[in-house]
Amino acid sequence: VAVSTLAVTSPITGGNPSCANTNGISYSVTAGGLSYSWTVTGGGTIASGQGTNAITMNWGATGGIISCTEFNQCGAGSTVKDTVTFLNIPISTTINGITPVCPNQIGTTYSVTPHASSTYSWTVAGGGTIIGGQNTNLIAVSWGASGGVVTCTESNMCGSGTPVSFTVVLNSLPVTSAISGPSPVCANATNTTYSV
Repeated sequence: VAVSTLAVTSPITGGNPSCANTNGISYSVTAGGLSYSWTVTGGGTIASGQGTNAITMNWGATGGIISCTEFNQCGAGSTVKDTVTFLNIPISTTINGITPVCPNQIGTTYSVTPHASSTYSWTVAGGGTIIGGQNTNLIAVSWGASGGVVTCTESNMCGSGTPVSFTVVLNSLPVTSAISGPSPVCANATNTTYSV
C-alpha cells in the first residue's frame, strides 16, 4: 500500500521586484498538486490562474504578499509566501566630473552614483565624444575644440528618471602678447627690462 503525504510546495517565482500600476505579472509554483489556492494581501489583485499553479497579478500603487497553498489527495500542504516589493523610478544624482577642460583633452570622466538594477544613457552635446562607459554610471569623454553639455538619463524596469546635465567649459590656450622693451640697446647695458 502506497502512502501519500501532504504536498510540499516549491517557492513562488515571478516578478519580484515589480513596478507600481503594472498588469499581467506572472507568479508560479512547480506543478504537481491537484489544486492551488492563491491569496494576495496589499496592493494587488489576481487577474487569472486561481486554482492552478500559475497566476497573473495586476499591481496598484503598493506591493504585497502573495500566498499559495497546494492541495493533493491528502489535503492542504504548507502555505508558501512571497513578499513583492516595488522599484521606484530612479532619481539620478548630480553629475560629477571635470570642468573646465583643455582643448583636445582625452579621457575626462563623468559619473553619477550607481544604483542596483539601473542602466544609464549618456549624451554629450558640443565638442565632446564619449569614448567609453555608455550604459554604465561612469563615462570617459574626449574633448575637441569646444566644451559642451554632458547629460545622463537613468532607467530601470519601471521607467526613466529625469535627465541630469553638467556644463563643461573649455579653457583656451594662452595667447601671449608681443614682448615689449627697449631695442636697440647699448653694449654692456644692465638691468634692461622686457615684458609681455
